[in-house]
Amino acid sequence: MTDTEMSLTELPTDVLVLVFLYLDAGDFLSLTSSTKSLLQFRQDPTFWRTLTRTTFRIPPQPLLQADGARWQWLYKHLLTKTQVFTWGNNQWGNLGHSQPNAEDVHGLPARRRRVPLGARGIGWPTEMVGIDRVGVVADIQLGGWSTTLLNSVGQIYAVGIIDGQRPSHTSRELTRLEFPAYYPPTTKERYEPSTAIQQYSAGRSHVLGLSDSGRIWLWTNITRPAKLIKFIHVDVLEGGGSRSDFRATRVVGGWDRSTVYVNGTGLLYWYNSVELERNAPEETDALLINSLTIPGTSYRRSRSSFFPPSAPEALIGEVTNHIVLEGYVVFITHLDKIFAYQTSWPEPNPSPNPTELTTFYPQNETGFQMHDLQGSFRSFALFTRSGAVLLGSKSLLDAFCNTSPSSSQSTSLPRPTVIPSLQNAAIISVAFGDYHFHALHANGTISSYGTEPQMCGALGLGPSELAKLRGVHLRPGWDGGDGSINPADYAGWSDGRRTVWFEKEKRRWLADMLSKAHDDEAKVRGGMVLRDEDGAGKVVGEWFEREGRHWSVSPHHNQPGESDGHSGEDMGAYFALKVSAAGWHSGALVLVDEEKAATVKAKYVVKPVESPVEIANGEEAEAEEESDEEEEVSAPWDQLATAINSAGTWVYKLGRWFLGLTDRDVTAVTHGAEGLHAPEVDESGAGEEIYTWHDQAFPRLRLLNGEMMPGEIPPTRWRGEEPVFGP
Repeated sequence: MTDTEMSLTELPTDVLVLVFLYLDAGDFLSLTSSTKSLLQFRQDPTFWRTLTRTTFRIPPQPLLQADGARWQWLYKHLLTKTQVFTWGNNQWGNLGHSQPNAEDVHGLPARRRRVPLGARGIGWPTEMVGIDRVGVVADIQLGGWSTTLLNSVGQIYAVGIIDGQRPSHTSRELTRLEFPAYYPPTTKERYEPSTAIQQYSAGRSHVLGLSDSGRIWLWTNITRPAKLIKFIHVDVLEGGGSRSDFRATRVVGGWDRSTVYVNGTGLLYWYNSVELERNAPEETDALLINSLTIPGTSYRRSRSSFFPPSAPEALIGEVTNHIVLEGYVVFITHLDKIFAYQTSWPEPNPSPNPTELTTFYPQNETGFQMHDLQGSFRSFALFTRSGAVLLGSKSLLDAFCNTSPSSSQSTSLPRPTVIPSLQNAAIISVAFGDYHFHALHANGTISSYGTEPQMCGALGLGPSELAKLRGVHLRPGWDGGDGSINPADYAGWSDGRRTVWFEKEKRRWLADMLSKAHDDEAKVRGGMVLRDEDGAGKVVGEWFEREGRHWSVSPHHNQPGESDGHSGEDMGAYFALKVSAAGWHSGALVLVDEEKAATVKAKYVVKPVESPVEIANGEEAEAEEESDEEEEVSAPWDQLATAINSAGTWVYKLGRWFLGLTDRDVTAVTHGAEGLHAPEVDESGAGEEIYTWHDQAFPRLRLLNGEMMPGEIPPTRWRGEEPVFGP
């Protein structure tokens, strides 16, 4: 018998993919470049997804499983370009900013300001401080009063206050969450599987962490070590693979419940009794938990022979993902079914069985497949493989679970909410706060929906007055009023999508346009927009949204019918990887390409800011030119006065430059017959940046009723086709 040699390229594809997983990035790229037949695997999604997730502890993203190019791009950029932005309510310092910014405030009425101006709400996404000491951020999650970050080493950092019922235990700086003294923390230099967190979840007033070894940790205090969770009636094993029986694979914290999925056991849940942890002796490292198991959730496909076909476990299927809402656990299974379980406490009245949410299934669609489930507090979203995003609420769950099986008819039960702008729009995830939510799109942008209470800035569309230019509708009230974005208001003429912006020059643009809204020529229509009279706020908000979508393409001088500026393959200067929301605040993990951002900004700068040296040299040259033209010599005291005045002016400008104080950026674009042109810069603007919107007037557009806004300027052109408003 002779040995048969086989080359690497002759191996089956599924075997090759397994071989690739033993290589690092450099070896993989070298191997796939060696032959033409291997080149097709250069962007293999399994390799790049596995490498990125194991290197940086990136959480699972089911909707991106097959996108090899994206995972390769993430692996390349995560080390150097990750930044974290937060916005919304900042009452407990939970946004992690260095200090309040008065210009960002969605201020409460003056009579209610008991804290420094700006401490309550930040309306524009702002970078967190102290990210450098965190390292490479792999995940961001928000609690009711906190922001937490997981880094690539497996450490969790938090800012704000974890449990709002104990406001004294707060930190306004990112603080690493600690472990009991007998459990050494994992570090970059020393790996500790028992304290290296592979996956975590921020509930309303607690943080759950699952370590590499399978330990479950609980934090309710940012200043105290974690407690190790042990269950009275269930054994959870450590070690082994992620598919091993009786090993915890996923923890999820909710409003007042916590859960863990244990292979072969099912979904365990328990009540987050504050007294349980608060009354535990400080020297106690572990908490004994009396948990309950959700019936029918122990099924595993690898152990299917253990269950008869008619068993409840076989009919429910293997749990693939779950979330925890207020009073409910919702989960999906491999059979493409979705269930809700009403969590009651204390015993002995648990719900008998999970309730199937049958109205989420299409009536006449074949091949229906579920892809992911996300949600928190009172809202959730079901993602399907066909691109649908179906929204549910606590009221929907109440209707299902409070209806007796004998009277439950699909026709009488509530159906999920369908927002048109979320359908087939390449949505990666949806993050829910108390009253607002964000959608993360595949092109790295974030859109906002819902309500921000007291104009706290949770939508991330700008401080209150700027947010009105984005189409945020203000409902006046004694508490400052609520701002809202409702896609239904745009039905028939727009998707109602409002994108969160990170560029500082966009904010300057909005601020300048707001200033121009008070000019004599624009005062009437500016007032209409700020009051949202006759839908003016919605129309102008749509105009600003379209301009913002084209920001990287060209400044303002669009052609009629120009298409959307975003392409699916274009990864912008600010590319969001993850968005999170809770309570009244939000945050995002963003890859920032500084070079690309500077290139885009340069398109809008007509005159860049001058340095003090340039200012001084320019003034000296001007002085020399003037002295050459003088025919008479000034008197000594005149020369002294001139010198003092010149020196004072130079020192004044130098001081302003060092302090970063500048006059409001002016704008410089017109849409007349001559097209775009630079402004004439007077000497009073020396040392200031001047932008292309210098001469751009506040937009004058057609209203929902078909009438043109008042004003003397020509109608403002739209990016793309002008909307046709329905009746």
